[in-house]
Amino acid sequence: MGSGRERNELEGLIGFFVKTVVLRSRVDGRQSFLEFLAGVRETVLDAFVHQHVPFERVVDELAPVRDTSRSPLFQAMVVLQNAPGQVSDLAGVEVSVLELPVTAANFDVTVQFQESGDVLVGALQYNTDLFDGETIQRMAGHLLVLLGGIAADPDAPVWGLPLLTEVERDRVLVVFRDTHRGGLGVTLPELFVVQVDARPAAGAVPV
Repeated sequence: MGSGRERNELEGLIGFFVKTVVLRSRVDGRQSFLEFLAGVRETVLDAFVHQHVPFERVVDELAPVRDTSRSPLFQAMVVLQNAPGQVSDLAGVEVSVLELPVTAANFDVTVQFQESGDVLVGALQYNTDLFDGETIQRMAGHLLVLLGGIAADPDAPVWGLPLLTEVERDRVLVVFRDTHRGGLGVTLPELFVVQVDARPAAGAVPV
């Protein structure tokens, strides 16, 4: 069955049946990634059991504090596009895919994955009122480093998985450390006292 088409009578209908399923996961850094993944899988399967409940009804039941600038239950979305991508053959009709322009972000951040053979292609969509391009590029770099660390050692504890790129790691371990060593060697209170002592005395104004 396609997404949102868990009932047989929906299989032949044309339309958008994809539903938003809200998930919550607790991250315990002591767990291995495989243990964390197993917990997420259980959460997802439990959520799919109730996927027939409309998202709007869930919002009404939970009655969160509403803010028109954001989604009521979540701000980050992950999407996996794994539906067949080939264009249907129609007799006597030439069919092609039309890519629609993206003019607005529905959520703070949306991470999209598309299966393409043995390759998983990813993209990030973000709210430009909250993030700039440099921040998103850095976030994408962290995601690639994290996925590489998971692939290399899926039994590693979550807290030990890498996030920093080589450039960032060198900056933290070398540049920042050298800057600290080359500091003034005084504390903030001592600098404050020096600054106060250097100020000229205030003149008296007769009244």
